[in-house]
Amino acid sequence: MNRNEGLAGGAGFALGIVAGVVVGAGVALLFAPKPGRDLRHDLGESMGNLGKKVADKYRDLANRAGNELEHVESTVSRAADRVESTARQFGQDLGRV
Repeated sequence: MNRNEGLAGGAGFALGIVAGVVVGAGVALLFAPKPGRDLRHDLGESMGNLGKKVADKYRDLANRAGNELEHVESTVSRAADRVESTARQFGQDLGRV
């Protein structure tokens, strides 16, 4: 498994966890014997907490993606430098022949 598959799998797993929490919380609240006002308050509070968790997870994934991009940029830059150096050396060697 390469790094990209690991990140995508992690995001899918996290999304599954979030979906499970939402469904479970909704079912639990709907079957709990509470007055409508209390139920609406609890649902609103749960959705607010869920929104915060989703935003936090999004920021975390965005940071991880940014770190991966920096790593790729660095690797490509080093490879380009090596190719340039090799080409320059090759050109100098041809000039000596």
